[in-house]
Amino acid sequence: MHMVIAIAFLCLGADPDWVQSGGKAAKYPQATHLVGFGAAADGNVDAAKSQAAAQVAQQISVRIESEQSDVSAEKNGKQSYAIAAFTRATTDVRVAGLRFETHVVAGKAYALAVVARSQAAADARADRDRALLSAKDAYARGEKSGAEADAMRAFLAARTALAEALDAEAVVRVLAGGDAAFTAESVALNGKIDEQLVRLAKAAASTLADAVGSLALQLSQQGVATGARLTIAPLTYGVTSFSSVFGRQVAGDLESKIAAAKLLGPKPLGKAIVMKGTYAELDDAVRIVVIAREVASGVAVASAEASVKKAAVPKDLSLVPQNLQQALVDQKILAQGEQVSGDLRVEVWTSKGASNLVFQAKEEVKLLMRVNKPCYVRLVYLLASGAKVPLAQAYYIDQSKVNFAVEYPDVFEVTAPFGIERLHAVAFTEKPEPLPTVPQVVQGEKYDVVTETAALVKHRGLTKKKAAAETAEAMVTLTTMP
Repeated sequence: MHMVIAIAFLCLGADPDWVQSGGKAAKYPQATHLVGFGAAADGNVDAAKSQAAAQVAQQISVRIESEQSDVSAEKNGKQSYAIAAFTRATTDVRVAGLRFETHVVAGKAYALAVVARSQAAADARADRDRALLSAKDAYARGEKSGAEADAMRAFLAARTALAEALDAEAVVRVLAGGDAAFTAESVALNGKIDEQLVRLAKAAASTLADAVGSLALQLSQQGVATGARLTIAPLTYGVTSFSSVFGRQVAGDLESKIAAAKLLGPKPLGKAIVMKGTYAELDDAVRIVVIAREVASGVAVASAEASVKKAAVPKDLSLVPQNLQQALVDQKILAQGEQVSGDLRVEVWTSKGASNLVFQAKEEVKLLMRVNKPCYVRLVYLLASGAKVPLAQAYYIDQSKVNFAVEYPDVFEVTAPFGIERLHAVAFTEKPEPLPTVPQVVQGEKYDVVTETAALVKHRGLTKKKAAAETAEAMVTLTTMP
């Protein structure tokens, strides 16, 4: 348990420098500290603190996702790839030891979340080591257990604890570099847990329905069953953040199976639970892993794993997200200049949030953004077809809306083409020259389209840059499907 310290400033004299700058504090340099900024128009200090904490976590999450996107089965071997995909499903960044400074003025609340990088790394390392020890202890209990049901629960508990250890190690790796000894030990332990669970399951699932049933059974043995306040996100593919028709189907089927399952564990989990999962293609099989967490604490409370032959997956459930290869190419190009912090900052998200996003045909999409200075925001939507459509060339956000969530006035509806799509936002303190576009018909609709992804990179900055001009950018990825 880590103490959270809040320092409140009375509204006397000038605002603190971090309020004036939108989150930049001279006494907390970026090289040694992680800093997050939040604001609430209704004077709600708790809401501002929550935003600030989320911004700190987001800085780490962006780095983790960037690292994971470079992992491949060819470079790292089957077990290393499997553990990387497992980590992708487990990671839920929550930074311990945050201190908060708050300021309330004119009915508006501001909060600054701060933690020293060295302290955050040390706390995460300690959490990692405790979780790994717990995983090893649970595994040892499973080996000694004479009853198969008890052994199964012990090995599942080992997997859940390993998820916590991998979660913490992802944070350590970003802040202080990786630990080769931990990686080797976790890969080995993960392999042993897999072997034990396969042995107890007697045989691999012969159908996808059997695999989903196995997942539900394992979860019920850990207290996840009828009555649980459960949210299941569409499963993501491998080490990416992208989902697919298969990922959505498995999530929906699993939710139905859990609702119908009988509780086999010692007691039900009564708190709200969110479940994330991933699936990876390994040889001729598809491996599915899911992790359940308490919403309030973020602690992993259950996990499950199942495999099914690729040949048993219905042909209409595509494993690979549409336009995956082009999406990965675009991601690499755009990520080269994406800024998480700086003098000018821009954040962008949708009505469903900013991660693990899946939208279906005809569903409405609302866009929201936040900046820390008056600026112009360019919004470009990268369609699954490859077309880059400017939604706004220079949407102005004035001083009155600085540091607060701003909803873009237009509402969009999901239509074909379906697949992995992106919203790319670039902020400018000086009005930018318009992006060069050409008329193009996409799915029967006429758009002004940027011809190449590289053109977005080329025109990040101002065509006629002034001495004090600044730019910043952010990106959100979503999967659309029929």
